[in-house]
Amino acid sequence: MLNATSQVGGESTPSEGDFTVCLKCGELWVFNNDITVREPTLKEFQIFSKLPEAKTVLQMKKLFNKIKSQPPLS
Repeated sequence: MLNATSQVGGESTPSEGDFTVCLKCGELWVFNNDITVREPTLKEFQIFSKLPEAKTVLQMKKLFNKIKSQPPLS
């Protein structure tokens, strides 16, 4: 369930086909026309991978997954 969307550095709302990254799970999603999200197709992921921001987003996702796998601090 999507309960919020925010554009980093702006005030735009998402459009169909826009990419997003969940700040809770770190997964890459694509918006549908009704603002629900779905997993990207292989073609969409290939398009995303060519965007200038993709390298940073994928690095953040890798870091997120690493942090998530660590035991909690005592």
